[in-house]
Amino acid sequence: MKNFIFLFSLAASALISFNLLAEQTNVKTNQQQLEVQPFSEAQLAQMLAPIALYPDSLLTHILIASTYPIEIIEAHRWLKKNKRLSANKASLSVKDFDWDASVKALVPFERILSRLSEDLTWTQQLGDAFLQDESRLLESIQVLRRQAELAGNLDKMDNMDVSYEDSNIVIEPIEREIVYVPYYDTRMVYGTWHAVSYPPVYWKLFTSLTMIHVWFMERGMRYLIHLFIGSLIVVYTSVVIVLFIIIQVFIYRLIIFLALFIGAIDV
Repeated sequence: MKNFIFLFSLAASALISFNLLAEQTNVKTNQQQLEVQPFSEAQLAQMLAPIALYPDSLLTHILIASTYPIEIIEAHRWLKKNKRLSANKASLSVKDFDWDASVKALVPFERILSRLSEDLTWTQQLGDAFLQDESRLLESIQVLRRQAELAGNLDKMDNMDVSYEDSNIVIEPIEREIVYVPYYDTRMVYGTWHAVSYPPVYWKLFTSLTMIHVWFMERGMRYLIHLFIGSLIVVYTSVVIVLFIIIQVFIYRLIIFLALFIGAIDV
């Protein structure tokens, strides 16, 4: 009986150990599969298209910040709650926050931070690609810049200084103290896009209509209320003036009538 119990315990232990080993093997296999599957050149070009022509300083912050998606979401939420702060005041306010320096550097760029936060899938893929192979990602950026150059669109970017260091294309703002955020149509700026299965990520322009819509939602209603109140005051003032004139005319005519009536009685 004791031998049976011993053998049963030994078999159960062996079975448990085998299951644990199998689970660990599966986990390692899945991790290895995730690590082994790098992004293709077409996938890299697709995700980098909307930012490849950004000035290098801003682009560097975006690449590093994409590896901190949670902090990006926190920064975007904080910025929406404090949207009345100027860019400088916002930067100073987050100076001591427990965020990565790259995330803090994007606080003055509300639209970029908004895109990173709202398109979280793209942001996470960008961060994964950056951590996976930084040099390969940077080379993909250079390929896109050369493609835009061949299409004749690289020199057309406003407020940007394009220079060359060895085989690399460097993009910097003309005024070093001011970082401009260029807008370009990724479907056009790179010329012919060969990876048809991986079209470039396209960010819609904040057009004048969009700006008007945002302005109306944020400030337009307040303006309309003020305009309505002002109109009421004008109408009220006009009515008072008209009534005052009518009363004056009535009194004047009444005086004349009384004067004539009294004169008639005296005669």
